[in-house]
Amino acid sequence: MNELKKHTEFLQTMPHESLAETLIYCRRGKSVVYRLPILPNRFNESVILRTISIMRTTIRLAMLLSVLFLGDAEVRAAGRSPQAVAADIDAAIEKLLTENKIPFSARTDDAEFLRRVSLDVTGRIPTLERTNAFLSETAPDKRSRLIDELLSDHEYGEHFAVIWYHRIVKPDDDNRFTIRGNTFQDWLEASFNKNNGWNKIASDILLATGPRDKHPETSFFLAHVDGAKGGYEPAPNKITSAASKLFLGVKLECCECHNHPFNAMKQTDYWGVAAFFSDVHSNNARKKDLKDGAVPGITDGIVAKKKDPSPHPFGSIEIPDSKGKTVKAKYLGGAEASLANRPLLRKLFVTWLTSPQNKYFASAAVNKMWANFFGRGIVNPVDDMIDTDRATHPEVLKLLAKEFSESNYDLKYLIRCICNSQTYQRTSSVLPANKDDDKLYSHMPVKVMSADMLYDSLQIVLGHGVSSVVKGEGKKKGGNGGPRDEFRKFFHAEADDDVGVVDDYTHGVPQVLRLMNSQQISNTTATVAKLMKAGEPAKIIESMYLTALSRNPTPEEVKKMTDYAAADKFSAKAYGDLLWVLLNTGEFLFNH
Repeated sequence: MNELKKHTEFLQTMPHESLAETLIYCRRGKSVVYRLPILPNRFNESVILRTISIMRTTIRLAMLLSVLFLGDAEVRAAGRSPQAVAADIDAAIEKLLTENKIPFSARTDDAEFLRRVSLDVTGRIPTLERTNAFLSETAPDKRSRLIDELLSDHEYGEHFAVIWYHRIVKPDDDNRFTIRGNTFQDWLEASFNKNNGWNKIASDILLATGPRDKHPETSFFLAHVDGAKGGYEPAPNKITSAASKLFLGVKLECCECHNHPFNAMKQTDYWGVAAFFSDVHSNNARKKDLKDGAVPGITDGIVAKKKDPSPHPFGSIEIPDSKGKTVKAKYLGGAEASLANRPLLRKLFVTWLTSPQNKYFASAAVNKMWANFFGRGIVNPVDDMIDTDRATHPEVLKLLAKEFSESNYDLKYLIRCICNSQTYQRTSSVLPANKDDDKLYSHMPVKVMSADMLYDSLQIVLGHGVSSVVKGEGKKKGGNGGPRDEFRKFFHAEADDDVGVVDDYTHGVPQVLRLMNSQQISNTTATVAKLMKAGEPAKIIESMYLTALSRNPTPEEVKKMTDYAAADKFSAKAYGDLLWVLLNTGEFLFNH
C-alpha cells in the first residue's frame, strides 16, 4: 500500500512528456503487477493525457480492491513505513544503551531470526520447507517480507487468539456452565486474521449482546459471572477488574475494597468504572437450564425489562459493605459520565475507552504487544500503566502509542514496526559487558515457550501436522482429554501477563522426565524415514538440525552425530535417538 501511495503522488506531479512506464503494485499473497506500455515522445499530448487518465483510474481501482481484499486496517496503516518507525525505536534504544555504557549484541543470523519470528508471530517453529527457502534466499529485504508472510498466514490469528482467549476467559466454579461450548476463540482468530483494529475488537467485546451461539464475544461477560439464586449474572466488579487489565493495563481491583495504598487511585474510581456495567444482565442462564445444555446470552436490563431494575439512580452502583454508599458512572481519572436521556452505559464507557484522547488504551496495547515479543513490557509489570514513570523507555512507548493510534489501532502494523527493528533482531548471545542487562534490550532475552507453542512445534518436527482450532471452549483438536489437552494440563502454568505468553512451560524434574520419556515425543519414525531419503549421513544430520532447530549443524556437531550413527550402522533407530536428543535440548525448548 505504501507503493500505491507513492506512485499516486508521483503521477499527480509528473510532467506528461517524461512519462515512460509505470509499475503499480497491489499485493495480497502474490504480487499483481499492472504495466502500461512505453510511451514514445512522438505521442501527442492528448494521447498522453488519455493514458494518464487510464492510469489514475487503475490506481483508484487498485486501492479500492485493496480495501476489499486486504482489509481496511492495512490500507489505513500505509501512511508511514514500519521500517521508518523501527529506525526510531532503534535510535531511542541505542541512545539509552550508550548513555549507560552498555554495548549491544550483534544482529541475529538468518536462522535465529527465522525461528524467533515464527514462534512469536505464529506460535510454532518454521517447517523444513520454509527454513530451506528462507536460508537460501539472498534478497536484502527478505526479513521484512518474511514478517509480512507470517502475518498473512492464518496461524497468526490462531496464535494470538490462544493468547487472548486465555487472558479473557479464565474458568472458575461460577462460569463453568456459562462458557461451556463457546466459540469465542474462533471469533478472536477471525478478528485477528481480518486485521480488525484493536479499537473494534475491544468495542465488539464490551458491547456484545445476544445469545452466545450467535455472538461468541458475549463470552467475555459470561466468563465474569456470579452464581446466586439459581442463576448466573455478570458481576460488575469482575467485569471491571478484567476490562481494566485487558484494555487499560491497570490493575484496578487493587482498590476494589479500599483506596490504593501506593498511588492516587481510590475505591470510588473502581466503582465509578463498575457503574458502567451495572446494567449488563444475562438471560437463559439459570443453573438448571445451563446444566441441561441451554445457551446463555447477554442483554441490557433496562432495554430488556423496559424499567430500571436497580433500586439506585440510573448509572449508579452501591459499594458493597459501605452502608448504602453509591457511586455514579465515572471515567478513570476523569469526570462523571453525562447520563442525560439515559444512554446505554457501556456504550459511554467504550466511546471513552477507544478515544484517541484516552491516555491508557493505545499505550496498554502497545505495552502488552511489546511484552509478547521481548518477554517484558516497557512498563513492567504490564498491568501497572497507572504509573508510567516506571517505563524503561518512555520515548519508545510514546512513539509506538502514537503510531498505533494514528494507524487506527492496526495490530499488524504495530507488529511490523517492532519486528523490523534491529532491537528485535539482535541475537540472544550476550557479551561480557551486557550479560547482566535485563531491561535495556542490549540483547534478545531468552523466552520460555508456552505449552501450545511447544506442542505445535513438536507436531511439526514429528510430522504429525498441527491441529487447527476446533469449536468449543477455546480448545484445539485433541482437547477434552485428547493429546493436546493432556499436554497442556501437564505443562500448564497460568502466566502473569508480564511474560507476554499465556501458559509458561513449567520448569522442573517432572516436566523434563515427561519430555524425555513421552511415547508421543519418542515416536520419531515418520520424520526419520523422511530424513533418511537424503542418503548421505551428513545430509541426513543437516536436515535433522534444520527440521528441529531451524539451523545448519556445525562441523563438530556433524562429526559427533555421524560417529554415533555409524556405531549403529546408520540405522533408523540411531537417527531416531539423535532427533530425540535435539528435541530435549534447551535450544529446542526455548525461544531465543
